[in-house]
Amino acid sequence: MNQNQVTASLAIVAVSNGTTVNGYVRVDNGPLIQAWTKGSDKYTPDFEALAEDKRPIVIVVLRDVSSGRILIPSRLVFKYNGTELAFGEDGLCTTEQFVGMFKRVTGYNVSVDSQSYPM
Repeated sequence: MNQNQVTASLAIVAVSNGTTVNGYVRVDNGPLIQAWTKGSDKYTPDFEALAEDKRPIVIVVLRDVSSGRILIPSRLVFKYNGTELAFGEDGLCTTEQFVGMFKRVTGYNVSVDSQSYPM
């Protein structure tokens, strides 16, 4: 078995009165990729050094197939490697092994098909 194999998964589960809901994830404000310099603690770009409104943000977009309208979820569950993440009032992760590592942003306006939606 190759020990350098990287695997990933993403699940978007949506139920809406018997209609099909298509979902996808996108990233705003640039790619969600950092390069690490071997032998150092340097990452490029350094997300922590970026202004809050310039940091990459992951967006979930759900669309009702029967009507084409964008759906805004009333509840999202965030998990990392199967561990559910909890967030404090400041939006920072409070789950023990990930404290401050993730931030949940609410009230973010997303543009889809030239229309803006509060996510």
